[in-house]
Amino acid sequence: MKRSVLITRPYPDAEDFAQAVQGLGAKVVLDPLLQPVYFSANIVYVPQGIIATSAHAFSAPAPDHWAQLPVVVMGQNSRIAAHASGYQNITSANGSFEALLQLADKIFSPGTEILYLRGETVRHQMQERLPHHAISEQIVYAMQPATALHEATVQALSNNEIGVVTLFSPRTAATFAELLAAQGLSEHAAGIKALCLSAAVLDSVRTLPWQTTEIAPYPDRDGMLAVLQLWMDQAHD
Repeated sequence: MKRSVLITRPYPDAEDFAQAVQGLGAKVVLDPLLQPVYFSANIVYVPQGIIATSAHAFSAPAPDHWAQLPVVVMGQNSRIAAHASGYQNITSANGSFEALLQLADKIFSPGTEILYLRGETVRHQMQERLPHHAISEQIVYAMQPATALHEATVQALSNNEIGVVTLFSPRTAATFAELLAAQGLSEHAAGIKALCLSAAVLDSVRTLPWQTTEIAPYPDRDGMLAVLQLWMDQAHD
């Protein structure tokens, strides 16, 4: 895999993932397609537990007396962010939303008052997925989509320099497809491998004429890196 890997996930995850990809020996092009905007939380009670599906939920320090609350998060980046915010009792679902639900049911007793720290746009209604608990919600961030691909990305696509695009969320994937079409670049997907975190991500870009598509064997950065490593090994055979 001699061409570059296009990384579309937001900062700061983009930089962390880019370093890992470069560690495999690949070149990268960074073009985060979603920009986080953070909101001040106005929480007037102390919950019995916390759930979050993104590291962006922990942009602010933990309120006083919250450090020991049980916190269930989606993946390792969320765990790191929660710990940096001051939380001490954190359990990670290793990138799986279904595992997060299972952990919540295991850790929290029925009727537990759980605070869901969430983004402005979500794919799942947490109260419906955890019906045995009392879920309250606080919107603490929003992800604003880019209005155009970066000039460096456009040039790399036009020069057939992108070999792989990594897509970590359905919204990022949909934004990428929309911007390709808007900038007249959709045909360049024919020379690119699309590496997707999940089936839902792939569904957002399935109509593009990819060279090939692949879903990570497990839904986290390590799953994505495993596929990239395999592709690089195959290229050297």
